[in-house]
Amino acid sequence: MAESRDDRLDRLLDEALATGEIRAGVTAEERALLADLLRGAESVRAATPVVRAEAAATMPSARARFERFVAANQPSPALSHVNKSRGGLLAWLFAGKSTLALAGTAAAIAILGVAAIFAVLLMGGGVETAAAQVLTPGDYVQIEGVVTATGAAGEGEGQTVVIDSELGPVEVAINDLTSVIDGEAPSGTAGLKKGARVLVAGVVEANAPRQIRIAARTLALATGDVLGTSPKTVVVQRLRAPHAAIVGQVVAFTLSPDGVRGQVVVETADGRRYAAHLDAPSIQQLVTSANVLGARVELTGSGGGADTFALSIATPSSPGSTSTPVAGQAKPRLVEVRGTFVSREGPVFTIETAAGPREVLVQPDTRIVAGQSGIVMAALRRGELPSGTILTVSGGIDRASGRVIADVILIQRGARR
Repeated sequence: MAESRDDRLDRLLDEALATGEIRAGVTAEERALLADLLRGAESVRAATPVVRAEAAATMPSARARFERFVAANQPSPALSHVNKSRGGLLAWLFAGKSTLALAGTAAAIAILGVAAIFAVLLMGGGVETAAAQVLTPGDYVQIEGVVTATGAAGEGEGQTVVIDSELGPVEVAINDLTSVIDGEAPSGTAGLKKGARVLVAGVVEANAPRQIRIAARTLALATGDVLGTSPKTVVVQRLRAPHAAIVGQVVAFTLSPDGVRGQVVVETADGRRYAAHLDAPSIQQLVTSANVLGARVELTGSGGGADTFALSIATPSSPGSTSTPVAGQAKPRLVEVRGTFVSREGPVFTIETAAGPREVLVQPDTRIVAGQSGIVMAALRRGELPSGTILTVSGGIDRASGRVIADVILIQRGARR
């Protein structure tokens, strides 16, 4: 009898799990499916130590609660069968012949114990994929990864690439508004080949289990001909206060459309990752450096609620993520300019930098962080900024004009003149 497609995939997956490799001779469709399943298996393996640790911590109290529950619900010795009028989950667990009652009780303890552990995990800190923890449609995001697939230019609204990122596989949409840069110079999409390391700055369009999609505003290429290696996709734990201080490097950063709410994913020295909401001063401090990925930071409770943490820069920010550097390949960076506001003409702002005047193009979806300036977004867009206002801008380069395209702007009050 011929082997069915499902049976063949089961067999191939068993082999791949045992060897860590996908055997030669499989079709392209089978290889893509198996690769996706192996990534999922890696996430489960990575989550195992965290789940076990939290389960061990909650087991004593969970066991005590359920032992009391089972003792209170033991069937009477005088009964020859379990009362079938009991409804719900317990009816299903305990229903059956009298000879199965004790076995059913033991099974119930085991099943409910396991259910209790996972319920505690879900209600506590929780363990999810980084994407599920952090990405919200409409938010601006910075994330790094390695290109694994490319779509032909001109399809639909533009080109699509897929990257293996610190948050898992991500589909990146490129259109006429996307700035592709190599260092401080504008570049084309030819550099987005398989294996290329890239920093993606853009807006989250979708965050479904099998479809994470980002509309790219800026794509920064790593300089050098050496190709990158895909980062490991690991689970991330949401920080809840009170919690001991966490020190690590930023591997992902998000910012809400109004520039008020932000999150980071931080990787510690032992490889664990934590997601945290930031208070307003922490967001301002982080975006003072346009290239936040790779910044070494410390997270502590801010007093702003159980989900809000204060961030401080532990050491000067280093460009790029925590992924192992590749010899001969510089980390991808966004363009960064900082200077005092001079004038505005339409959406173009002129700022005076240490290297001379620079023109900055402000777009409708530019994220604006007001800092302690007291200036609101509407005032900035109208160009109503007092003389001496300091702007820190991160983004890309307009290929035609050479202007800086602002993805994020931090406004700080300058010295009075």
